[in-house]
Amino acid sequence: PPNRTKKIAVGMVGGMLLSMGMAILLERRRDIFYTAEDIQDLLLLPLLGEIPPDDRFQALPMVNSNSGALALVETHGFGRESLFLKSFKSLYAELTFLYADNPINSLVISSVEPKDGQSTVAVELAKTAAKEGKRVLLVDTNLEKPQLYTHLSLPRLRRENKVINRNSNVAQEVICAVPGVDNLYVLTARALQTEYSNKLWSSRMQNLMEHLSASYDLVIYDAPHFLDSPDVSFLTAQTDGIVMVVGVKKTRQSLVQEAVSQIESFRLQNLGIVANHLN
Repeated sequence: PPNRTKKIAVGMVGGMLLSMGMAILLERRRDIFYTAEDIQDLLLLPLLGEIPPDDRFQALPMVNSNSGALALVETHGFGRESLFLKSFKSLYAELTFLYADNPINSLVISSVEPKDGQSTVAVELAKTAAKEGKRVLLVDTNLEKPQLYTHLSLPRLRRENKVINRNSNVAQEVICAVPGVDNLYVLTARALQTEYSNKLWSSRMQNLMEHLSASYDLVIYDAPHFLDSPDVSFLTAQTDGIVMVVGVKKTRQSLVQEAVSQIESFRLQNLGIVANHLN
């Protein structure tokens, strides 16, 4: 039967559990970056750029509509330059000037958690470099969860060439030219998976990467999440370095610090951080 002593005991246990839950929630809140400056201060790495939320499309009243319905309209087509696209010009310029003495010919873009926006950063950086006159190749090395199909509508792409080179040892059905963006090409994850069966660390892959670097002004590898795959370290070792994308108010500090520590312990080149404001 309930009595005063039992009620007090239940209340104490409930209070302890509630306190523990609150402590865990507060710790999780502290384990994120609240600003781009937080990222730079904690990691002591170059902050290559800040990407604002995507403002290319905005809900505006439809023209000649009596219903008052809203439509997504590409706002920079109305004379306002997209801050989102402008940020990638700044990112490309920062990479160019920061490493002017040793120009970057190839790089890996990765992150530590899903939905940090790394594939978006890879695609938009590639487009920006291509518009600056560079011959750019995007390589999707995320074999388990390819992302570039979604970003570039790959079924509509036209084939540039079937075989890269006799010495490259890879049947290339999909180095594809991207419609509407001169100088930009894509090598799909499906082609790599067919040829290498998930063995991105193989000598054949290394030979292919060397050939691609010689064939393009800039090769960007959209990689798996850093802590999920040892392949990312191999890819980075064959390039000029890695760029880590961190979601502001999203990505856990502890995971980013772990990834940066591994990059340093493997003596890989960390080119810097991109702070991605997702909302």
